[in-house]
Amino acid sequence: MNLQPTSDQNALIDAVEQIIAKPRELPRDGKHFAYSEELDAMLRGGGFLNVACEEGMGPLDAALVVETASKSPFALETAASTLVAPMVIGEAVEGPVVLMRDVRQAARFLPMAKAALVLDGDSAVLLDVRDLARAPVESLMAYPMGRFVETPDLTRGQRLSPDQRDKLLMWWRVGIALEASGAMQAAVHFTADYVTTRRQFGRPLGSLQAIQHRLAECTTRAQGTRWLAREAAWKGDAASAALAATYAQRAIRPIVHDMHQFNGALGITLEHPLHYWTYRLTALQAELGGPSAQALAAAHELWLRKSA
Repeated sequence: MNLQPTSDQNALIDAVEQIIAKPRELPRDGKHFAYSEELDAMLRGGGFLNVACEEGMGPLDAALVVETASKSPFALETAASTLVAPMVIGEAVEGPVVLMRDVRQAARFLPMAKAALVLDGDSAVLLDVRDLARAPVESLMAYPMGRFVETPDLTRGQRLSPDQRDKLLMWWRVGIALEASGAMQAAVHFTADYVTTRRQFGRPLGSLQAIQHRLAECTTRAQGTRWLAREAAWKGDAASAALAATYAQRAIRPIVHDMHQFNGALGITLEHPLHYWTYRLTALQAELGGPSAQALAAAHELWLRKSA
């Protein structure tokens, strides 16, 4: 199996990297999250969030966009718009799109969303939310969070089939793994640079073998998440999606712990940009019920469904 991206996929990755690199300075305004309407508009206007629907492209290309965009310190809504909605609905959905398990709860990207994909019992609903009142929610998680002022009437939306609901869960799990992969890679890279320049005990922190070993372990976890997420996007099956999400959510805790420890006291301040990735990871760790829920889903797909 050739695991290397094609020349076209490399060009796609490079183009997204150039966009997210445009802000020359990391946001250091002391807020829990950073959201850039400019970067969001550039990605949408450039057609990068519609690649899953383009001829000759598909979910793996969309996955590469999500993974790459998730390396940005800015929280950018890409997973739902680029991957989940097109693979569930069968066509592009104008975004930002928010994914919701319960319309009464706060959700990521709801303050600026145009559409919502909502789980509702044995089915799901695609809901236009542009005319629905929403309120921002203060949160430590490095995402713009919000909730509906009044519980929306789901009968106004497009009712999806049980099969589409299953696809929503599957691609949502792939999206979790992809977003986590990008944020993990960025956090590890940022920390590796920090310990290379930060001197303590008369030498760079990165020269200490204990730090090198733990950074290597975190790099392995980040790369494992990356390849499992890409495999799940390529295969497009529920078992691979659940396994990728399980691995990703279990890898988050040790990565967040070590990255903050290696950045020292500075790492717990909002002026230090590390939290733009690690706080997002903490939010992703609990999404869709957390790693235990994903592991149960994987077991169901691998054993119960196949034995039925």
